Amino acid sequence: MSTEFCPLPDGARLWYWDDFAPGQCYQLGRYYLSKQEILEFGRHYDPLTIHTDEAGAKQTPLGGLCASGIQTIAVAQKLQIEQLFSKTAIVAGASMNNLKLRRPVWPDQSLSARIKIQRCYRMPTNAKHGMVEYQMWVLDQQGARVASFEIGIVLQCRP
Repeated sequence: MSTEFCPLPDGARLWYWDDFAPGQCYQLGRYYLSKQEILEFGRHYDPLTIHTDEAGAKQTPLGGLCASGIQTIAVAQKLQIEQLFSKTAIVAGASMNNLKLRRPVWPDQSLSARIKIQRCYRMPTNAKHGMVEYQMWVLDQQGARVASFEIGIVLQCRP
């Protein structure tokens, strides 16, 4: 996906619903995912062999240890909050749709995330809030998509 990215908020001011528009794209940084982190997450939240046992994972159809899809989503969540939504007047998450886990995430990879704003509209039940819907892609260090999904969040409108 080649595109021009918008600058991220610098923290000098809070961003509101009014600051977003369809077509805007944001690059959300990188996160290094270690083997140890994959093992710990798997043991706590997704205790399948492919996430918890390096030797056992070699005997599975994937042929090795990999991150849980839920962990991949958690990394994307971390990146979008740290880079963008911690600097916005966020009210709440509203939806996650069309999740696709496209390829395994192997240990010791750097993941990155990108979003593209699809739709923005005022909330019909509260004129002080607006919905921002966007497409998110999670990429491995070679730039291949490992996951994609659509998100809806509710933001405050500028007072």
